Amino acid sequence: MSEFLNPFDEVDRHGSQLPHWQRDGVMQFVTFRLGDAMPQEKLRVWKREREIWLGLHPKPWTPE
Repeated sequence: MSEFLNPFDEVDRHGSQLPHWQRDGVMQFVTFRLGDAMPQEKLRVWKREREIWLGLHPKPWTPE
């Protein structure tokens, strides 16, 4: 058995916002980012890009 996650093997996938993949016997890692870790200007750019994208791609969204 590989010590790393192989996404093509059977995995337990859960979580609605961010998918979480889990398998017994494999190495896992967790990444944390503090709320103030990104510069405010970058956050403003991302929010504006998101607004533009949402304007061009209105709901309902398909899984694709």
